[in-house]
Amino acid sequence: MALDRYAEVAERMLSNFMHMNSTMKRRGDFKDVKKHKLLSLVAENNMILTDIIAKLGLQERFDIAWKSTQHNEVYEHLRGELEIEERFSIVQTKVSIALRLSYLARLT
Repeated sequence: MALDRYAEVAERMLSNFMHMNSTMKRRGDFKDVKKHKLLSLVAENNMILTDIIAKLGLQERFDIAWKSTQHNEVYEHLRGELEIEERFSIVQTKVSIALRLSYLARLT
């Protein structure tokens, strides 16, 4: 599922930011971090949530779910079975942490 791919990307991105943070802790600055790499990670971070919300429509209810109670029940059941809300929340948390770390990196 596409959400799994975004979760993997967010995990990799968070790992990269954690590595940068570890470097900063040891050395006290981000001098060894290339600006291009940092900006690339920030852009990727921004794209994850945009893609999830815009392309996958995870936060939208599809028209078919509004047309009948039965369709809505199936829709809600599938969202629950696939743990969509929980999985989206995990990706959102990872992206949020990476965003905060990138902000700190830009301050140094």
